[in-house]
Amino acid sequence: MTFHTSGGGERVRIDSAGYVGINSDAPKARLDVVGTISGSSLTVMNSLASSGTLVIKGDATFDTNTLFVDAAKGDFRVKDPET
Repeated sequence: MTFHTSGGGERVRIDSAGYVGINSDAPKARLDVVGTISGSSLTVMNSLASSGTLVIKGDATFDTNTLFVDAAKGDFRVKDPET
């Protein structure tokens, strides 16, 4: 199933596996967005991965005291919420 805008072509696709692509005609995950996602809140239940740039503006809360970061990108520390 696809959704189109007038004169703009395909914008959303739901494939036979139930994957939803926004600006993607071949979604590779349950929700595959090509472009920038914006919102006031994001809850990630298990893991969050970025193959590009991940920008956090404002506060970030972590339920554990560990944040894994590619050391080549910079030095990040997460304070233990118990201290």
